[in-house]
Amino acid sequence: MTKSRNNNQTLLKTIIDDKQSEFAPEWEDSKYFEYIACSEVLKDNDLSIDEIVAGIVGDTHDGGIDAFFLFLNGQPIFEDTELEYDKLKRNKENRIEVHIFQAKKSFGFGENALLKFQSSFEDLFDLEADLDSLSSLYNDELLSLTKKSNQVFSELASSFPSVLFHFHYVTLGDEVDEYIQAKAKKLEEKVANDFNGAECNVTFIGATELLGLLRRSPQQTFQLRFADNPISIENGSYICLAKLTEYFKLITDGNNALQRNLFEANVRDYQGDVVVNKGIRQSLKKPAGEDFWMLNNGVTIICSDADAKGKVVTMRNPQIVNGMQTSYELHEHFKANLDKPDDRKLLVRVIVEADEAGRDRIIHATNNQTTIPASSLHASEKIHRDIEDFLLTKKYYYERKKNFYKNQNKRAANIISIGSLAQAVMSVLLLRPNDARARPSTLLSKPEDYLTVFNNNYNLQIYLNCLKLKKRVEDSLKQNSASYGLSSKDVINVKFHILMVLALRLAKKKTNMSPKDIVALSVDVSDELLKECSEYTRDIFHILGGSDKIAKGPKLVDELKAQLVIK
Repeated sequence: MTKSRNNNQTLLKTIIDDKQSEFAPEWEDSKYFEYIACSEVLKDNDLSIDEIVAGIVGDTHDGGIDAFFLFLNGQPIFEDTELEYDKLKRNKENRIEVHIFQAKKSFGFGENALLKFQSSFEDLFDLEADLDSLSSLYNDELLSLTKKSNQVFSELASSFPSVLFHFHYVTLGDEVDEYIQAKAKKLEEKVANDFNGAECNVTFIGATELLGLLRRSPQQTFQLRFADNPISIENGSYICLAKLTEYFKLITDGNNALQRNLFEANVRDYQGDVVVNKGIRQSLKKPAGEDFWMLNNGVTIICSDADAKGKVVTMRNPQIVNGMQTSYELHEHFKANLDKPDDRKLLVRVIVEADEAGRDRIIHATNNQTTIPASSLHASEKIHRDIEDFLLTKKYYYERKKNFYKNQNKRAANIISIGSLAQAVMSVLLLRPNDARARPSTLLSKPEDYLTVFNNNYNLQIYLNCLKLKKRVEDSLKQNSASYGLSSKDVINVKFHILMVLALRLAKKKTNMSPKDIVALSVDVSDELLKECSEYTRDIFHILGGSDKIAKGPKLVDELKAQLVIK
């Protein structure tokens, strides 16, 4: 007799169905369940929609792995993430985490999932294996992510990083019987023994646990203990001195990893061995003499609200907008000196500003005191505010602030990130689909590239037209890639090239595109034209070799333009 569902299972299924109808009604139920499982389990990692979708590999030949995520020192790593291995090798506290998911909308936990985890682990995490030889067993998306993780393992082996494997088995189930738990324990022991002393844990996330995750908001409230009573200034803001050890607690998680979500609004990442950072490092190494706050400009924290009780301030939605270099050096220093007493202090400014525009003005002001390219302030610039307002009138949600619309449960199909829009403009206006394919995460790292994509002189219709054409191509490929003769890996490699060919065909041009050409484009594209563009791109791509290297290089772009026939 089938066991009846309990209240948690009934409630969870209803909630998930309702959320899907609002967020992604066009997705298959299984895909949405994979998405919600990854999104909730990794909630505190603050991944965007694009980042979560990039990690979902569940398809044919997935080896029982529905999703795969790699983190290095708390930072998500993807296929195109550029890493400075020489610098990382000098860090003796590297932390590599792999999160592997199986998420099934079933009402129980079975042995088969654990057996698949173990079999796939043995195949994929053999650092001496040729993963390309496993292409008949595992899909391209999973192999690409595994190649990246194995590269990180190999490159950083000499720094003896801590390695953690997390296997998450997510269902609508309730109880896990002792036999299944024993199998999980065996998997944990095997991974720890086979992979050079790695830690491993298998977690069973059923209806009760998933319901609890859905009810919990990401950590948004933080506390900082001051050394003395703070000086209160207008609007509930504070100036204070905090012990370096207390500030370290603020910026780290339970594993002493840097909480990078606190630095999302900081316009500069860590700058490495520059003169200023060497000075901070030397100051930290010499506890005698002047207190640290006398030698350092301190940090600025913006939050939507702050409340001080005695010597403890509670901040809601804090962002450290100035002080990344100091924070990074403090983090590196205290990771290695946690047990040593240290009474030195840091100057901390806590500024309460609930208004987003006011926050942006403070970010600009606190960072323009140093020589930082204006292009680094992407989300706060006028062009992005204008794009957001314009696209809102067309029922699109432009996430210039990470996860702003995702957290409002707006429809996923109508949410567009800065990076995704940049890929569309790079392909259509600049005719550089190879760069859009090869470097999506670092596409705008060069100021000159940024300014050619996001330009205040452009008509805003350019962004809408590029966005609509991109979505039209993606929808067509989703429905018809098999009939076009394109594998899933081909789609990843050439979808931006197809977008370029489509734009050229619509504009009746073979080479350069001007902003006026894009504004004048008709985005009412026939299925027949999409088929022609897709098959034309496919043929030339395959003739040239059909590889990742071809897709990421200039040769395919040149051939597509040279052989294009304008009708």
